[in-house]
Amino acid sequence: TEQWSDNRREVKVGEPLTRTITLTAKGSTVAQLPELMPATTLDGIKTYPDQPQLQEQKQPDGLLASRTEKQALIATKAGNYQLPELVIPWFNTRTGKQELARLPAVTITALAVAEAEAEVPSPPLAATESKAADNDGAEQIRFWQALSVFLAAGWFLTVLWLLVRNKPGLLAADDGNKPVPRQLNQQNARQSLQQACQQHQPRSARQALLDYFAADNLAQIAARAPELAEPLAGLGQHLYAAQTQSWQGDRLWQAFLAVESRSQSAAKPADSSLEPLFKI
Repeated sequence: TEQWSDNRREVKVGEPLTRTITLTAKGSTVAQLPELMPATTLDGIKTYPDQPQLQEQKQPDGLLASRTEKQALIATKAGNYQLPELVIPWFNTRTGKQELARLPAVTITALAVAEAEAEVPSPPLAATESKAADNDGAEQIRFWQALSVFLAAGWFLTVLWLLVRNKPGLLAADDGNKPVPRQLNQQNARQSLQQACQQHQPRSARQALLDYFAADNLAQIAARAPELAEPLAGLGQHLYAAQTQSWQGDRLWQAFLAVESRSQSAAKPADSSLEPLFKI
């Protein structure tokens, strides 16, 4: 039997074409099997034989031996090349006669490189253009998807920034109070504080104090105005310690008036006039 790496027995110049021949004989040893592919001398063909593979099995009715040879054929120039017929004589033990096992002559074809490439069908122009158009369409879809994600992220970050920026600018509504703009001068902040203390609204009072003293937290106010430390502690406890009792703003307002009075007294210029030398 024989096999080829390419059943068409066609190959490009410089590339190998492998032929495999196997001889199987019953009632014979491996040593009795002849060579199958002697060195081939053809102009334009180089042969590279592989090591033969030998097998021998003992069966109930005798030995079974096989020999497999592989040979690589490489054409050095284009053309058709005929390999000769392979004839193996063997003895038929059933008929008691000598017979011949034959493999017929084989023709292989070596193609020039340019010729072989020309035989490979190129894709239709319409298919190529369609594939390119599909690729362009996919690229455009990916581009617009990425742009949409970028714009959505930018919109979200902008809204988030506006919310964060504007949130401190509103006093939290407490007890039905409407939000009050934060950008107040001291006079407006004082009026807001007075109203919050009289109406016992702790959150509005806290925000008015922060606006009046331009502070970030109640601790800063207590450090600047010690008179407010104790009522501020009560305010903070009510706001952050979940007090169930209602907050009373009278004490905070009285302490604030004391701070305001002290500040006004400190702001008055000292009387620098000298006593007369002679009292009348």
